[in-house]
Amino acid sequence: MMLHGRVAEAAEIARVLATAAAGHGTALVIRGEAGIGKSALLDHVARSASHMRVLRAGCVESEAGMPYAALHLLLRPALDRIDGLPEPQAAALRAAFGLSGTVVPDQRLVGYAITTLLSRLATERPLVCLIDDAHGLDRESAGALALAARRLHTEAAAMVFAADDECPGFPATGLRELRLERLDGNAARELLARCPSELSAHTRERILDESDGNPMALLELAAALSPRQRFGHLPPEVIGLGALPVRGDAYAPFTSRIGRLPPSTRTLLGAVAADGRGELTVILHAAHSLGTSIDDLAVAERARLVVVADGRVGFRHPLIRPAAYHGVTITSRVVAHTALAQAYEAFGDEPASVWHRAAAATGPDERVAEHLEQLAECRPADHGRSVAAAAYQCAAELSSSMPNRGRRLAAAAVAASASGDLRRAAALADQALSMTGDDGVLARLAMIRAAAEAEAGLLRDAAWILLQGAAVVAEAAPDLAAAMLMTAARHAWACDYREALGLAATRVAVLRTSDTVRVCAAGIRGLAGLAGHDAARGMASLRRMILAAADGRPSLPIEVRLHVAEAALLVGDDGTARDLLTRLVATCRAQGRDDVLPHVLGLLAQAQLFLGLHQEARISGEQALEIARRTGIRQLPGQVHATLSRIAAVEGDEENSRDLAQRALSEGPTSIRQWAVGSRALLDLGLGRAEEAMERLSEDAPGWRTVVGPALLADTVEACARSGHRSAARVPLERLDEAATHSGTEWIRAVALRCHAMTSDDGAAGDLFAQAVFLHRQAPTRPFEQARTELAYGEWLRRSRRRTDARVYLRSALGIFDRIGAAPWTDRARAELRATGESRPQPRGEEVGGLATLTAQERMVTQLAATGLSNQEIAVRMSISPRTVGYHLYKAYPKLGITKRIELARLDLAASA
Repeated sequence: MMLHGRVAEAAEIARVLATAAAGHGTALVIRGEAGIGKSALLDHVARSASHMRVLRAGCVESEAGMPYAALHLLLRPALDRIDGLPEPQAAALRAAFGLSGTVVPDQRLVGYAITTLLSRLATERPLVCLIDDAHGLDRESAGALALAARRLHTEAAAMVFAADDECPGFPATGLRELRLERLDGNAARELLARCPSELSAHTRERILDESDGNPMALLELAAALSPRQRFGHLPPEVIGLGALPVRGDAYAPFTSRIGRLPPSTRTLLGAVAADGRGELTVILHAAHSLGTSIDDLAVAERARLVVVADGRVGFRHPLIRPAAYHGVTITSRVVAHTALAQAYEAFGDEPASVWHRAAAATGPDERVAEHLEQLAECRPADHGRSVAAAAYQCAAELSSSMPNRGRRLAAAAVAASASGDLRRAAALADQALSMTGDDGVLARLAMIRAAAEAEAGLLRDAAWILLQGAAVVAEAAPDLAAAMLMTAARHAWACDYREALGLAATRVAVLRTSDTVRVCAAGIRGLAGLAGHDAARGMASLRRMILAAADGRPSLPIEVRLHVAEAALLVGDDGTARDLLTRLVATCRAQGRDDVLPHVLGLLAQAQLFLGLHQEARISGEQALEIARRTGIRQLPGQVHATLSRIAAVEGDEENSRDLAQRALSEGPTSIRQWAVGSRALLDLGLGRAEEAMERLSEDAPGWRTVVGPALLADTVEACARSGHRSAARVPLERLDEAATHSGTEWIRAVALRCHAMTSDDGAAGDLFAQAVFLHRQAPTRPFEQARTELAYGEWLRRSRRRTDARVYLRSALGIFDRIGAAPWTDRARAELRATGESRPQPRGEEVGGLATLTAQERMVTQLAATGLSNQEIAVRMSISPRTVGYHLYKAYPKLGITKRIELARLDLAASA
């Protein structure tokens, strides 16, 4: 079993075991709240101690009053060694375990006997004793074990105890302690991802929020959900009202503690649990309506169930809240929500009041449903698409008529889709389908269902759903129909579904014309042309599509603008793609479109990679991955990791490139294979392993009709040429020539000329290299490819004894390689320069100050902060929490050598933000 978020703790355990194995006895007490992972860490100790003898015991509640019961459990495998101890110690243990006598022996003598017994066992094989739930041990066992633990000095033995914070029953005086804190967000997400049930992003975020980093609470919350709840059906709790259901035995210890409180305190505690915000002034206002007071809150505080600080009330453990909420009757919960609704209304917080009135509703209530609908519609940017979806969904539940219910469910599906939660959106769309007859609504639902099918990898089904949905609105909403047909064509192109491509082309041609229809028609014709092996027509149509939307056309639907950017990458127009995608990122963030934003960022990372902007590409890629993890998008991470693996390959980071390529292969669709294999081959080329690169690429010869296709073809030709297999370069070179002919892109033509030069006789190579360099410098859009061409030309010139001429191109190549961080290529260019007689040192470029030491997220945050944005504004821009922004700044300041935010301005970071 894998530990999550416990790297430091695992390292400490390794030190404890190593110390014991080296003959230096040691003891450790692991402390933390209930469910924090103490037992899991003891399991990790047991697994890690495979070379040691392991004795393990814990508290048995029914035996907690029996003297030495826990000690007997621990030493049971070694009872046959008791007779070999000195007689007073042997007699003490026999009496402790009921083997002789009736008098309970002295605790100190038993402790000394344990020390002797463990010492003798450790001489045979290093020993580790694991004692779980030490706070619940019988008093005699706890005292004797603690005494023995303090006397392990020269023995090859370790004792590791686990004890709860809330139960100070274990006397650990003099023993070293290790405190387990709650998991951070990433570790909690990783743990939740291991749960067998598929969860919607909405449900996952609610579990993460309510469990607050406690592993047991997280797993219990996930396990107790019904199928509908796993798919996101959680109104009105989505905003934190009430508490998620948990299996009763999980919070039973807290239920018993709550049950001992006075009735009025239990009532107020239920209201605190119902609220979710914990604002003290609101709680006290509601308390008055409930017939309770601040004194009841003080009782709960003294019982160590709640903590009151900074004007807020919070629970000491995540499972106390469901115990308090579900431990009272439904009538009590309704009364609590009603009192809270009145309190929030008195404080002027109408949205919170509406939510509590919804939670208090016991049947259809059209008035509350209308208020929820208004809440979702009036300020979606403030509330977030996910909360808007919850408001629509809750409004649908409270609707008094079927048409209203269907309309609101459809709106919930659209909002959930825009938030990126396709699993939840699809479930809502399926519910709404039978409740609406509106063609426009049906088309929107078709888009959502198709997106869910595409996310599941069922591209043919997605294309067909969109074709059917577009037909419904072709007359009334031609722009919507065109956008749907464009997306259908994109899916059909990706899975080679030519019939669907042809149908999309036919249908878009008869739509009423507009900017959107013209752009989509050109794009569909382009993809259909490429699929039908009419590359000239296909590429020409794609270029017309790009030209028609090159200014970003804010009037075009977001999905269509994304397809235009994809087309720009496909024809090799990286600069236009970058400009389109940069504008689209801002649009998606402004509109809260988390369904599209990670895909936009993933494509932007590709464009930035091709333009040599590696650090920016990493930032875009990491942001895409973060949103994908949060929203549950499964198909995108493979593509992003493939992009990042190529960056690592260019830079010569072998281990990282290999790991990222492997992740891409395991996470992404089969189309990712070209990227992953190409990254490994490019790394081989950079490190001078041409033979290995050729073997990788020849296993699956790439085509050119993909974003990375021309570059991989060039790599294949170079690998063949440098390994002495020029004849093997013929087919990839023909394909590269086809790309150069039809793409209309200068850098592809230049790369094709370079490849011809590398496979030609020396008599023709010089002119070909010179033409290639000329084309690169006319349109310098792919600096890495330009530098490779200049390096190859410089190598050829040096071999032709034209050293002075060679230096010109080698210096240029070195400068580009150095700037983009292509370390192995930099080394090759520097070596070639030395071979020409170049004697001047050529140091590697370094970023100013500590900027190079920042992670991609830290760099992005500091750059945005340097522009004057607040933490809240940066959080919105990067789709992270304000707390995470503050954390990144806290980590970045020491690296940059500053202590205040105002000092960021003098570092000139804002220029590249």
